[in-house]
Amino acid sequence: MSQTSLESETLAFSVPPSWLALEPGDVVEVAGQDGAWQITGSEGLGVRNLQGRRSSSMGGRVVNGTEPMAVNSPTWVSPPEAIILDMAGFDESLRQGPLIGAILSPWVETAFTAAQGGEITTSAPVVVGVLLNDFKAGPIGRYDHSQTIDVKLAGATLSSLTEHDFLGGGNLLAVETSKGWEIFQCQNAELITAHTYRMDTFLRGLYGTDADMDPTVLSGARVVYLKQGFEDLPLGAALRGSEVEISVSSIGRTQRQIFDFSYLGQHLRPLSPVHLKAKKVDGFVNILWTRRTRIGGDDWASLEVPIGEESERYEVDFLSGEVVLATKSTNTPFLSMALSELENLFGTPLGEVKISVSQISQSYGRGAATALVFTLD
Repeated sequence: MSQTSLESETLAFSVPPSWLALEPGDVVEVAGQDGAWQITGSEGLGVRNLQGRRSSSMGGRVVNGTEPMAVNSPTWVSPPEAIILDMAGFDESLRQGPLIGAILSPWVETAFTAAQGGEITTSAPVVVGVLLNDFKAGPIGRYDHSQTIDVKLAGATLSSLTEHDFLGGGNLLAVETSKGWEIFQCQNAELITAHTYRMDTFLRGLYGTDADMDPTVLSGARVVYLKQGFEDLPLGAALRGSEVEISVSSIGRTQRQIFDFSYLGQHLRPLSPVHLKAKKVDGFVNILWTRRTRIGGDDWASLEVPIGEESERYEVDFLSGEVVLATKSTNTPFLSMALSELENLFGTPLGEVKISVSQISQSYGRGAATALVFTLD
């Protein structure tokens, strides 16, 4: 009875980012408070707000100063913290929904059920860390040697890679931006302090997430390791744009947690076109581009990558600043427009022309766009 009363006491306190490794289940002492406190929940990845309950013990008693006595396994399971990544696909599997996983200590299998979709069980915890310095935008399609970042990432074991392993997909991470998640890799990862890696030599904006890259991602942003713990939660494409109810249950807990999230279906988003060009030919302006694909793009034997959508279709916006003056559709990566029509839109003499090209998907709508500003001699 006295132990039950003791463990019913709760406490809320905050710790700095350097204490990121603290997890639910850890037992700590708090300045100004007597005894030990077991962490039961946490929020935030900058300054972390923790909740705890008083523990009747700090753990096993030490015998002869060296050998700890056996400690009983915990009879409780802390509430799981769900992590959902509504992001681009990054392997050859055809994703059916967002990636979902849990942070939980001590770890037990955790099940996720969508009220309007499927159910999955995760068998390992996900690894979520924090960016410790700013991460500036980098080049797409080539190595980024311009910067070094430090990342607090407890639970992942990273190392520096050979070029073969790097180009084979090693050290695959994602950083949260104002637009979503940018997927990137680092070739070099050096453990500089406990749970903190210094990284350099990057591949940026992978798998079409160049559209989600910020000019600068500020320190404190979440960083996730994509090779552990996440599972695909099947959801129908018709649920895009709606609130989806998810329930979470862990072995050892009788109560389920229920939460809602806004489903965008980012794994269905067509990639932005590349290599936009505009040429004046005999009173017309010919606009050309190269399409990319989110499915089967590693087929080097084919002359072109698969379309990846139900049909091939694009929309080209003609803009004045951010105002759309006209939109043209085409079923090929090419559009020809009369100079007189452009002059009607932009005026005479014709100065700078700004366009934006997107691939269209029946299941998603407009994909990521690529802009081009050109002048005609």
